[in-house]
Amino acid sequence: MTQEIEQLVGDKQGRQYQMKGDYDDESGLLVVKLQYQNNEVGRLQCVVDPPGEMKISDLIISNDDDDVVEIPRWRKVFKLKPRNYRNKGLGTYLLKFALDFARQKGMTHIYGCLTHKDIATTPGLINWYKKHGFELESPAPKDPSTTAHRISQQL
Repeated sequence: MTQEIEQLVGDKQGRQYQMKGDYDDESGLLVVKLQYQNNEVGRLQCVVDPPGEMKISDLIISNDDDDVVEIPRWRKVFKLKPRNYRNKGLGTYLLKFALDFARQKGMTHIYGCLTHKDIATTPGLINWYKKHGFELESPAPKDPSTTAHRISQQL
């Protein structure tokens, strides 16, 4: 059975985002997307693995600072200002959603893996997870080889 998720989410500046997703009981896969003006700006993906535990396999908020769009028009080039959706409370919203969802489904543990790249591109990531009750652990044998740390929280 598939459970559909749809609601409005506000950021710190009062902008509204559409949160859409679904959870498939059979596969244990939860996928949630945040959209602003029909563009995906955030994503949460979790999977039940093993039973009673939920793994955060992806939690991303877009940072388009590196993507400058140039639009040629009448011999002039207009550069659209890139948008950074980080530091607006959206990642925190998605993380809290994952924690609440896991509790509602009777999970006792939630965990995830942080790669060296994750930590390099988002320097405050470890402290952010700690602020939300996660503990830092060494990678488990089954974690991908790119894992720098495992994050874990008992529910």
